[in-house]
Amino acid sequence: MKKLKWIFIIATLSVVISLFGLLLEYYHLNYKNMANPVWGQLEKAQDDDETIEEAIARLIAEHETDAGAHTGAGESLETHKAQDVIDHKAESILNDKLHIPTRAYTAVVGTGLLVDFTDIQEAIDFVSGEGGGSIYLVSGTYDLPNILTIPTNIKIIGQSRETVFLDCSEILDATKNATFNPTVLTGDSATLTNGSKTVTGSGTSWLTDGLQAGDTVYDTENDYEENIATIDSDTQITLDTNWTGPTATHTIDFHRKGNITKTVTGSGTSWLTDGLQAGNYIKFNADGIYFEIETVDSDTQITLLDSYDETGGTGLCTTQILPRISAGKGYTIYSTGTITITKDSKTVTGSGTSWVANATAGQTILINGAPYIIDTVDSDTQITLVDYFRGESGAGLYYQISTFIENITLKDFNIINCEENGAVYFRSVSNSIIENVEIHGCDTGFYLSYCNNVTLQRSDSSNNMFDTGSSGMWLTQSTRCNILYNNISGNYFNGITTQSANFFCNILSNTVSNNGSSGIGLSALGGAGFGNTISNNKCIGNDESGLYVSNSNYTIVTNNVCSQNGKNGIQISLSDYCIIKGNQSFSNEGGGIETFVSPNISNRCIFGDNVCFSNTTYGIIIATGCVKNIVTSNILYSNGTNFTDNGTSTTSDNNIIS
Repeated sequence: MKKLKWIFIIATLSVVISLFGLLLEYYHLNYKNMANPVWGQLEKAQDDDETIEEAIARLIAEHETDAGAHTGAGESLETHKAQDVIDHKAESILNDKLHIPTRAYTAVVGTGLLVDFTDIQEAIDFVSGEGGGSIYLVSGTYDLPNILTIPTNIKIIGQSRETVFLDCSEILDATKNATFNPTVLTGDSATLTNGSKTVTGSGTSWLTDGLQAGDTVYDTENDYEENIATIDSDTQITLDTNWTGPTATHTIDFHRKGNITKTVTGSGTSWLTDGLQAGNYIKFNADGIYFEIETVDSDTQITLLDSYDETGGTGLCTTQILPRISAGKGYTIYSTGTITITKDSKTVTGSGTSWVANATAGQTILINGAPYIIDTVDSDTQITLVDYFRGESGAGLYYQISTFIENITLKDFNIINCEENGAVYFRSVSNSIIENVEIHGCDTGFYLSYCNNVTLQRSDSSNNMFDTGSSGMWLTQSTRCNILYNNISGNYFNGITTQSANFFCNILSNTVSNNGSSGIGLSALGGAGFGNTISNNKCIGNDESGLYVSNSNYTIVTNNVCSQNGKNGIQISLSDYCIIKGNQSFSNEGGGIETFVSPNISNRCIFGDNVCFSNTTYGIIIATGCVKNIVTSNILYSNGTNFTDNGTSTTSDNNIIS
């Protein structure tokens, strides 16, 4: 058996060796010159000279144009479609490949592969065109090239407040020429007499040429000017005031004065094309004063917001772009006169109003802070509402008419280097929220004007020191707004400032400290605000008062801590029917709680359950002229003077004074 086994093995080996020899011979005969073959050198078929690489390129091209590729039964696309769950690599599907209504964020802004836009305004415009949505800002610093304008239904959300920065540094362009006040007539000969209002022309046609009152006579040789009061004839002008330049007869020019025109005409400019916007600024360099732009009409024309009242002329101009976030700034507010309305009525009656020219159907009218939609404008003194008025009947009521931008959210980012009032500027904005936004090193941080139901919460507006008016925030002519849980400290001027009436607003649980003027100033010039609440705030270490209320009736001031301020802890003036209760006011350089003397008196207020101690002047003082105030159940000790009542008919009881 062993012998047969070895015979089988030897025979098998012989066959293998023979086959190997045949293969070597075949290789030698067919590939003896191809020891290192490459694609371009491979032999071609006798009936087709296409190389292999050419064939591969052709087949790839045919595959790419084959609409049915991989769609057959069992092929990859059919299998892919049939799967219940398609598992892609994490972050491998870009946002713009998703159906817009299914996106978590309608647009993603930043740098890199996984973003939709690099420019925030482009993202806003895209999302607005889709009817609104959310915009996500990837971590990084974004240099704003201009004012960031936000329409209705836009949410801007940063990756985090610590990593997303919007840099609003100013942008200047001083290379263009412009005419601020056109020279309407040049080279006329006239006699100017020192100490006289009369200008006499020689061979002139001033009345015929259309010279106007308010234009300027300019002595081109002596550099003097004066405004025109009347055009008396073709050869005589009367000035506003006596001519102060030298008496002379020579050539003069006439400039169109700013109270006649707000128009700026450019030479070689491309203002519209370059993206100049309303809210930017322009100055005639010779005067050195900036004027805000109301509209950019064309590449060569701008309309100013206010009349240009400087020297005027033609020459180099500088445009100044001060980027910020803005919503509704171009909207007009109409609130002239007062209204009368009856509960459960749709008719609003005006007094001193001009509604035909200043209101339209569909706009919002705020009545005592509550919004109603206008159905029809019936006359200058009558409006009909869509819904019945549900408030209490009243006459002589304050109102506002505007078109409101709504449903804006700003969240989780940081703003730096804004040099214009309001790094975030909201005007005529309703039902919106600003949350966890930080502003520092700017002019004023947040500016809310004519807003309704806007909430600012858990944000930080500190160390804004750009100019003497820099505050953490301004709140003016607004209704039902909420300022909650913010840190507003270290600003040049006030922490929270108001100088116009607000209605039913809440300023709650904020830290307002170390500001250059007062901490919280709820005040109004002109008509009084009412129904506001200031509670649970910490007003500490401000240079002037911790908290003051002026010209704001029915205000509630409760449970605030006011300490170590440069003047009073709490001061009340020109505010009736207020409740000042449960506050702690101590270690202030002035009084703990102080009212003002005539004519800034406050009447019929309640001062109760407050604790005032270690204040330099008074614990509580009711000033001369104040009538029918109630001071009850307060604890007053270790003040310069614990309690002083100089008012009339004050009720004082149950106070603990030591």
